Amino acid sequence: MPGATRDFENRIEAFLQELLDGYTPLKIRGDKIIRDAILGHNVFYPHEINLIDSPLMQRLRRVHQTALAYLTYPAATHTRFEHSLGVVIFAQKIIDALKSSSRGGLISDVKTAEIRLAALLHDCGHGLFSHASEIVYDEWDPTGEIRTLKRADPKLFGEAEGHEILSYYIVRSARFRELWEDIISKYNMAPAKQFRILTKVNLKRVANMIIGVKASSDYPLWLSKIINGPFDADKLDYMGRDGYFSGLVTPVDTDRLFVSLSIFDPRGDEPFICVDIGGATVLEQILFNKMLLFSSVYNHHKVRGSFRMIASLLQEIRSKQWTVSGTRLKFAVDFLRLDEYDLLNSKQVNRELRVKVRKLRERILVKRALVISPQALKEKDLVSQRKFFELEQQQSKKNAMELELAQKAGCDTVFVDFPPRPRVEKIGKQSMVRLSEDTAVPLSKLYPASGWIEGYSQYRRRSYVLVPSGYEDAVADLALKLFAERDIKLDKKLCLELAKRPRRLGS
Repeated sequence: MPGATRDFENRIEAFLQELLDGYTPLKIRGDKIIRDAILGHNVFYPHEINLIDSPLMQRLRRVHQTALAYLTYPAATHTRFEHSLGVVIFAQKIIDALKSSSRGGLISDVKTAEIRLAALLHDCGHGLFSHASEIVYDEWDPTGEIRTLKRADPKLFGEAEGHEILSYYIVRSARFRELWEDIISKYNMAPAKQFRILTKVNLKRVANMIIGVKASSDYPLWLSKIINGPFDADKLDYMGRDGYFSGLVTPVDTDRLFVSLSIFDPRGDEPFICVDIGGATVLEQILFNKMLLFSSVYNHHKVRGSFRMIASLLQEIRSKQWTVSGTRLKFAVDFLRLDEYDLLNSKQVNRELRVKVRKLRERILVKRALVISPQALKEKDLVSQRKFFELEQQQSKKNAMELELAQKAGCDTVFVDFPPRPRVEKIGKQSMVRLSEDTAVPLSKLYPASGWIEGYSQYRRRSYVLVPSGYEDAVADLALKLFAERDIKLDKKLCLELAKRPRRLGS
């Protein structure tokens, strides 16, 4: 495994050498005010502006936060760039709240600088179309380098997502350290305190914060949880931002949350951030909003259709070794070499690729042949429920079914899509609520978050069979037969009604 890690690090170094070639940070004369559409005016410091202006961060302007969701929600054109700035803003609000709390933590200027850097850089490892590319090089590649790194160090990377691992290695790289040293050298004539803070920043601690582990042995874990935790700055920003730009109302009373924050220090155990009982309702708002975003935005059938189309296309580009703007998608870091403009806006040489890109660019999306709700699986039919769950969990079986359906229907694409469930268990189990000076309990003890997941799975969750326009009827017939052959009995009428295509089917 050490050899695999070293090869991965070398590829990161090569990418950064190429990306940062020719970039020279300039001395910024003072703090800058950046106005955010949601969060208003906020201060960023000179060394942060140098990073923001660097190609590493500017690349994120060309990576949409919610992939191709803007094909369904026209205003959802926000990017990873403004989200990254928003996470810095929320991280500072959490820091300020904890400092002002009567039970607040001691957060030094150096720690504050490191937390803000982790917030700014936490998504620098996101590839084109965000999670749509991540699923290709991580989830769909069980023997690939990201999975190898996770198996080699499960304690460090066990819960980390692919883009977080890339961000971690970028910040720890020699080339990024060179950039950082070049930046802080510009301020050696600045006020002594400011320069001293910058020279004490430890990039290894910043990288650890990004993946939510202890920054170092002498740093409490709760510092990292400001960036990657159950109710972190990342969630506070993306929930409001994704909701706002998709037109969804997702209010979180952050002012109430911040005045409720404090540090709980149990005897003989790791201190943690907690919320006073009066602020627990805000955690419930976070839970509700995450469920709402999944059911209304992330798992909307058109959003899932465009997501599956672009992820499938990236997988095909990778497997067939097609070249896009001179780049082949062989390794995870290659997904950082391209941005969405490279793929969608250029005239691709490969005709097959050009046709598929045109469909995305002109919003020629797949349509619903079947929609499968939990009610379509009869409540007492345990065999069908078990087989359906097994199909959902096994990528190879889904791939085989998609291929068989496409071949029998005579179309080029069929997706048997199981949208992910919202992961709110972490919020419920790890969000701590203070009941008294010496008692704190998980939110799940006060509020049954697991019941929300169960309710979502039973009533709101939908799975789809998605096909090119004109193939809906043929694939619906075939899919129902293939499900039956796999001992999955479905309510035909309900599946078709949910797809808004009611008709009688043959047996």
